Amino acid sequence: MGLDFIAKCADTFVRSWDRGRKDLAEPNLFTDIPKSERQTFIAVARQGHKFMHGKWYEVGIEKGAAVIRDELTTIGDLRDLPEKLLNTISTEGCGIAAAYTNTIHEVSNAADVTLR
Repeated sequence: MGLDFIAKCADTFVRSWDRGRKDLAEPNLFTDIPKSERQTFIAVARQGHKFMHGKWYEVGIEKGAAVIRDELTTIGDLRDLPEKLLNTISTEGCGIAAAYTNTIHEVSNAADVTLR
């Protein structure tokens, strides 16, 4: 039955061990090169200031700590920034970086920001 059947039906016979595998395959589920995401940091607004979602702010270094400015006004502080990143901001690009607000936390008056 085995080989005789395959020889008899050779034109229409298709192995079906992995039938449906192609239907279940997701092009992005198990890729070799995952999409890289930028690291986010917590920015805490100072008294009387609020962050706006999707807005670009300027990041500078004051007294060894990273601060967020809106034009000329310092409106917040970046918490827990790695020392290497602080050194990079202070030595390259005139001591200025850009921060984009991803998520706003209304209760704590903070925001998740991405540095670029």
